[in-house]
Amino acid sequence: MVPTHVMPINFSQYHSFWKKARENTTCYPHSLSFSTMKAGALDDYISEAECKITNIPLATGFAPSQWKKCLDVMITKKSGVTALSGVRTIVHFQVDCNYTFQHIGHEMMKRAERRGALAPEQYGRQKRQSYHSCCQ
Repeated sequence: MVPTHVMPINFSQYHSFWKKARENTTCYPHSLSFSTMKAGALDDYISEAECKITNIPLATGFAPSQWKKCLDVMITKKSGVTALSGVRTIVHFQVDCNYTFQHIGHEMMKRAERRGALAPEQYGRQKRQSYHSCCQ
């Protein structure tokens, strides 16, 4: 039995994510880009190698040094509004770190749904739930 804290990424998940990834998504400066990862997904050998490398932190808990860097970016909600209430902060990570965080989030939601660990009022990304249903 696989321990509950291990969330390995299988090759088909990894490969299909990068084939569908949007190339214009921004990431941490001076790192690989989404375009580079998407191009790597065109070759099974490269995808498999990258998938194995991405699984190392998930299996061991080791965080690569480049994953420990991020860039906070403040973007305006409306054009020209620069007051703090009119901006939101997003964080840019390395592309493989960004994908790994997304994978962990999806896995945690799946596991929480299977175990019935989500509160009824949690509508975000649950199967058969939408934010519209909380308003009814």
